[in-house]
Amino acid sequence: MKSLLFALLLFPLQVNAAWDFTSDSVQVTDATPLALPDADWTICFRFKLDSNTGTISSTLVANVSAAGNHGFLFRIRQATAATDPNGLRFSVEDSIGDNYGGNDVLGTGTPGTSTAWQTLCAVRVTSTLTVYVNNAQEGTATNANVDGIDPAINVYFGQESDADNFLLDGHLADFAIWSRALGASELASYEKFAANCFPGRQVYIPMVREYIEVNAGLTVTNTNTTASSHPPIINCS
Repeated sequence: MKSLLFALLLFPLQVNAAWDFTSDSVQVTDATPLALPDADWTICFRFKLDSNTGTISSTLVANVSAAGNHGFLFRIRQATAATDPNGLRFSVEDSIGDNYGGNDVLGTGTPGTSTAWQTLCAVRVTSTLTVYVNNAQEGTATNANVDGIDPAINVYFGQESDADNFLLDGHLADFAIWSRALGASELASYEKFAANCFPGRQVYIPMVREYIEVNAGLTVTNTNTTASSHPPIINCS
């Protein structure tokens, strides 16, 4: 038990995790661990909306080209959007334009109506992508032609790439990529246990800047986001 306690390194609540719907963003400089392999993979992260009153979309995470494709994108439609209010939309597309279900797939639920912490996981198994919110399936699409995803641009949190629009009013935490498909029990326990301890992890970004740059070896640019509450960070490496 003592050795386990020494192995777990808990970081204080020094975070860059709150976006205020104006000009805030966090970007992580492109690096190999941020690419998705041409095989099974999983993306998971947690988000919390403070409000969702706009008319277009709130970006959660984006790694897309300036043209708005070739990468991955997850966003919540805002409450007064013309179509799909409060719904989840997501896009995953490789460099030659093969994608899952089109450039923008609509989820089946309305996660934009909640202001509680929610967990989103996107899981690729062979040629099928399935997206879950709070462990409930939101959408699925199949395309055997989709290759690995590496648009060679930065990953943006709370903003759609370098476009100063589709901004988030809320919080993000615990973004991670695995080079395998997480199993049902892992998806179910994502919020309760140390997600970064699951095997096959490529990168773990808990929105603690010091952790990202030192432990994950990534470069972070923070634009105006401020500290907010965050789950404890457990380092299993």
